Amino acid sequence: MFTLLAQAQTIAQVGDRIEHLAWAETVTAIGTAVLALLGIAVAVALFAMLRALGRTLAALERTVEGLAPKAEPLLEKAAQIADDAATVSRSVREEAERIRQTVEELDQRLRSVADSATERVRHFGAVLKVVQEEVEEILLDATATARGLHAAAEALARPATAGPGEPEGSNGE
Repeated sequence: MFTLLAQAQTIAQVGDRIEHLAWAETVTAIGTAVLALLGIAVAVALFAMLRALGRTLAALERTVEGLAPKAEPLLEKAAQIADDAATVSRSVREEAERIRQTVEELDQRLRSVADSATERVRHFGAVLKVVQEEVEEILLDATATARGLHAAAEALARPATAGPGEPEGSNGE
C-alpha cells in the first residue's frame, strides 16, 4: 500500500508538473498571439503610412509640375541677373584699373613737375645769389664813387686858400 500511495503521490506530482507546463505553454501561446497581433497592427499602420506617403508624393509631384512652367522664367531671369552682375563687376574692375593707371600717371607727372620745379628753384636761387653779389659790388662801387664825388665836390667848393689837408674854415689860424 505504501508503494501504491507513493506511486499515487508521484503521479500527483507529475500531474502538477504537467499542469504547470500546460499553463506555461498557454501563457507562451497567448504571448505569441499578442505579439503576432501587434506585428500585424504595425504592418497595417506602416502600410497605411506608405499609402499616405505615396499620396503626398503624388500631390507634391503635381504641385512641382504645376510650378515648373512658372519657375522657368524665374530661373531665366535669375541667370540673366547673374550675367548682368558679372558684366557690371567686370566693368567696375576695368574702370578701377583705368583709374589706378591714371592716378599712377598723374603721380609720375607730379613727381616729375616737382623735381623740375625744385631744380628750377635751386637754379633761380643760384642766379639770385650771383645777382646779389653783383648788386652788392655795384652798390659798393656806387657808394665809393659817391663818396669820391662828394669829397671832390667839397674840395671844389672850398675856398682856394685852404689846402687839401686843412679843414674848412681853418684859414691857417
